[in-house]
Amino acid sequence: MIMALILTPKTIVVSLSVLLLISCSSQPIRETSKVSSSDIQPSSLSTKLVATDRCQFSEGTSPGLVIEGKMLNESFRIEDQSVYIQDDKIVDINTSSSLAIKYPNTGILKCENAYFAPGFINAHEHTSFSYQYPDPILLPDYLHREEWQKGLHGKYALKYDKSTQDPKILFWIELRHLLAGETVIAGSGYFDGLLTNISSDEKAKFNADLATFPFTNNMATAFKPYCDDRSSTLPNVGGIKDKILNSPYVPHIGEGSNCVAEGEILAYFKFIKDSPDPRRKFSMIHAIPLEIVGAKTIKDNQVSVIWSPRSNLALYGTTLDPIKLIDQQVSLALGTDWSPSGSFNILAEMNCAHSYTSQKSSRPVSGNELWKMTTSEAAVSLGINNIAGSISVGKLANIIVVDDASAEGSEAIYKKTNADILSVIMNGQLLIADRTKVKGEYIQSNCLAVAGNKGLCVDVKAKYGFTFDDVKLANAANVDLTRVDRQAMCQVK
Repeated sequence: MIMALILTPKTIVVSLSVLLLISCSSQPIRETSKVSSSDIQPSSLSTKLVATDRCQFSEGTSPGLVIEGKMLNESFRIEDQSVYIQDDKIVDINTSSSLAIKYPNTGILKCENAYFAPGFINAHEHTSFSYQYPDPILLPDYLHREEWQKGLHGKYALKYDKSTQDPKILFWIELRHLLAGETVIAGSGYFDGLLTNISSDEKAKFNADLATFPFTNNMATAFKPYCDDRSSTLPNVGGIKDKILNSPYVPHIGEGSNCVAEGEILAYFKFIKDSPDPRRKFSMIHAIPLEIVGAKTIKDNQVSVIWSPRSNLALYGTTLDPIKLIDQQVSLALGTDWSPSGSFNILAEMNCAHSYTSQKSSRPVSGNELWKMTTSEAAVSLGINNIAGSISVGKLANIIVVDDASAEGSEAIYKKTNADILSVIMNGQLLIADRTKVKGEYIQSNCLAVAGNKGLCVDVKAKYGFTFDDVKLANAANVDLTRVDRQAMCQVK
């Protein structure tokens, strides 16, 4: 039977120790002898690992979770710091020796050649659509989203299926993102009980107004006067729900490269200027022709931009220049958009972002800049920076362990795949573990293999009411959990 591992004061305790980065042997991974939890001293750092192993997990008897060792801090230095978690929050950050004294007999997940960091925040996903592969006729020849949505101006209307509400499919979609280290996701549709969700649905853990299209559904007509004469009055922003009082407003704006997309951006900033609540957080998704307003206007209005380069390139053949925004201190986050034209996970999106800027920008976007775009800046864009986006006391205990055998640190994040995510801790719960690199009797017995070496450490049937076999059957034809070879191309015209 697969047992759930819920880390609360009354249940099993885990701790993590990430030791000094050392060179990784090129030999195949070999099994170590299984060790029972009674053979391991929970507050000790003496457990030895084989060079090709990464982590050793052992259970403890005291409340909470101590994460010991190498932590990626907010300045992107990997330093000797340790974290104590109780329930779903980070309670204490100190040296490992100090935490061992303050919180004895906790469990240990002790690692080498790795570091722990805040879980990724995917700032934009149409989750309920992201089970399907791209239309094989997808070409980057559209000027505005209405062209691929409606076949406007004689363009090919993309074929894609409607959104799903099937919990087994939503579970599969979110598991795909979880395996890549994503712990928070903002999007339409969600599965309750896996990731931390941000949604317009008031039942979600966190709320934001994610009104997809704030203008009329006939934007080509609405913006025609502006396209004919730039001095014409812009149409008002419509369709704003505002049903969640003071929630962040995160609409699609400027999705395309023509005058309609430009007009959307200008109209949106006019709306922000006239907004009755200047304290409200405003963000914008896509915003390809953003230079029409300039960085100063964006900064003055404290607007965050959420960038989805793969989807922009796959549909429009162009995207905004993130380096110009970053260099002028504009708040910039990253999101996968959806599987019919975007990345299948946030790591693939980072890779696309680096590839694009290497070809088209004044310099490549750095690994540390990508970290900010998927942690602290993503949290700002969604109005949750007080509770997520960094490893800080009082914030959610959403933490990932990243394989770093090459000792390249955070700068190499755009090179990583989900194979490099050794472990994911969600809201204080060890939820994902690599069953070949995270050793320990509990992992082997209680973490169900769901994708290659990756184990899901929860009793799926007991918690969700269906088995993982049910999930696999429902998603037999859907986007794979780990393969990304069939996602849309990330290429410049």
